[in-house]
Formats: sequence, structure tokens, C-alpha cells
Amino acid sequence: MAEIPVPPDQLPQEELKVDKSTSKQAEKGPKGPNPVTHLLGFFKERFRDIFSSDERLKEADYKKYLGNPKEKDDVDNASTHLKKVLDVKDPNSPELKDGLKLYQYLFPNPDEAEDPESINARIARLQTEKRGRDQGRSHVLVSQNKKGESIGYNQFGTLPFGQDETVTYLMYTGCPDKKFMKDTYRSLESYREEGIYKAHHAMMQMIAEKDAKEMGRKGGSKGVILESEMIGQAKDDNDIKFTEKRLNIHNKVGMKALMLVMEDGSLVSPHLQPRLSKDTDPIELLLLYRPPKYDEADSKKTTDIDLNTAKGLLKSFIDNFDTEGFAKEDVDEARKVVEGKFAKAKGAVLVPPSELPDICELAKNDEDLMEQSKRTFGDMEAHKKKVQEVLRRPVDPKKPTILRGM
Repeated sequence: MAEIPVPPDQLPQEELKVDKSTSKQAEKGPKGPNPVTHLLGFFKERFRDIFSSDERLKEADYKKYLGNPKEKDDVDNASTHLKKVLDVKDPNSPELKDGLKLYQYLFPNPDEAEDPESINARIARLQTEKRGRDQGRSHVLVSQNKKGESIGYNQFGTLPFGQDETVTYLMYTGCPDKKFMKDTYRSLESYREEGIYKAHHAMMQMIAEKDAKEMGRKGGSKGVILESEMIGQAKDDNDIKFTEKRLNIHNKVGMKALMLVMEDGSLVSPHLQPRLSKDTDPIELLLLYRPPKYDEADSKKTTDIDLNTAKGLLKSFIDNFDTEGFAKEDVDEARKVVEGKFAKAKGAVLVPPSELPDICELAKNDEDLMEQSKRTFGDMEAHKKKVQEVLRRPVDPKKPTILRGM
């Protein structure tokens, strides 16, 4: 008996295969088929209403989802590593189980990371829960190589912004380093700086556009937001170094820290993540932002952002915790703190890592951050000295904590 194919919308999860063979969609170049055509091509079938009806994936379709045209070469390279990308619909899938190992490795701080059981429960709930135009859509993408090893984890949501727009909230994302690959798969490969992060950004934008149509929001995307540690927001020497490195990685795709400018010109992070469970604490991090398209030169300098736009981004961020079922009192408390900071601000700016003060400097102008830092690091003068030594920052950093003339 012939097997009856299951309609795509009834599959327990959506497997997005990267076909490396030469097909009608392959654009032949000097090195053979263009792998990006395959990487983004498998989205064409899933999102027919997004892509053109042309049999081949048009260059315009591809470029539409890149933040900057220069990302193309990196995404090309990523496709040579990716065999399968799973938009997880089944919380019991072996791919998710394996992907969560990478997630837990990348995000070991319980105050920052969501418990895997909570992630599984949300995935299960979303299969039957109907959401309206003012409720976000959540996704988990697990990327695998030819051996079936997890080489990318990407958890994000498409959130309502304003009256008719959306913003993509990148919750957790990352690729494995050599240590993870060796400890988990006995492999000597590393998948960092291989373009997979930029490929994930393109995938997110495709899915977010589909989500927006389902939500009935026609105003387009406002861009991407994500959280990251402040420079020096760690205890271990290697982790301290990585706080700066991670910000620089995000900056390569145009992300900059959203900071409030207070009346005295000091910079304060408007972010506060509600506690994720009764056994954790709320945590203040940086909220990074990037518009749908970015200029590479512009991403390296501090620029203004409209204060109401900044406030709207934080509103979308905080409101999402209500949508996803976190404790109301914890969400309300975080909302109160964030709104209090905005009430004291006279403006907002987007700051690249090269011009961003470290956590010790920022804490001087932020009572909540200072209290949190003392709980975490103890003696702040000792931690300041350690951060300066590890990152080789000057004792009196040139990076200003105060902006004059705004």
C-alpha cells in the first residue's frame, strides 16, 4: 500500500532540509551550486505567500531578509555546515532534547536562562493555544550538521509593537565552541564565526513576516531586540572576556545597546528581566536593538533613538512575559522598575560595544544595578580591578559614562 503523505500543517514538527544537490533552484557559479539558494530555498515551500512565484529563489527574495548586503558571504558559508533546521513543534523530539544540551551549555546562569521544562511546556501549549493580534508567537529553531549534531540553537518570538507593527525578540541564540563539540560529540570542530548566527537572523525575519500576517499586523517589523550581559558581568576570567566578545559578535549584525540618558547625562540600562521562577532573581542586563536594515559604519558609533520608540520596545519585551505565563506579580514589579527609569530619562541612545562602559562604571549611576552587582560580585572595587586587568582596560576608562550636551 502506498504511503499517504501527511499535509505539512499536520506534521508534529517542521523539518527544514538543506538540499546540497544540484537542483533547478541551484544557481551555478564558479564553485558550483550556490549553497544559499538551498539554505533559504527550503523556506520557499513553507512560506509560499512570502516568496515570489518564480521557480527559482530570486535574489531580491534572499536579500530581503538580510540586515546588510555584506552578510551574504557569511550566510553562504553557514549553509555548507547546515543539514537540517527544525522549527520545533514536538516537545518530545530527540532534536530538541539534543539542542537543549547546547542551550544549557551556552546559558548556565539560572537567573538569565529559562528552565528547559518551561520551554518544553510552552512548545506543547502553543500547539493548541490560539493567540490574537496582541499576543506574540514563539519559536525554537535547532540546527544540525550532516552528522545530526546540534550546531545552532535559536529561541525567539514575534511580538506586537505599537498599533500595527511587530518586533522580533531573540531570547537565546548561539553556536557550539570546540569544548562543547569535544565533550558532547568527541568532535574537534567549532561552529562559531561560521555565519550560522547571521543565517539564523535571516530565518527569523522570514518566520517573523509570516507571523505578522497571521497576527493581522501590516505595519512591518520594527527590528530585533535581544538581551546580553554588560561588559564584565561575570566572575570567571574567561567569562568576563566573553561578555565583551559576545557584544562584539552581536554588533557584527548591527546590534547596539539601548541606553537611557538621564538628567545628569549618565547612561542607564532600561532593562530588567522578571525572575523566571520562584528560585531565581530578576536580573538587569543590556537590551540590544537593531532596525530591520543597518549600516555597517553606523553600527560602530553612538546614535540617538526616539524615546517613545525605546519605551515601546521595552513594553513589547515586558508584556511578552505576561503572554508567556510568568508570575504576574514578578512581571508587574519589573514593569514598574522599567517605567520608573523612563520617567527619569531625558533621552535614549544606541551604544556600540566600543563606546560602552563596563558594569562597574554603569552601576555608579544605577542603584538597582549596584545592589544586584554587590549581591553577585561582593566588593565592587575588587571586581572593577579584576575587570580592568582581564580586559586590559585603563584604570580611568576613556569610554564616557556621561553624555554631555544632550
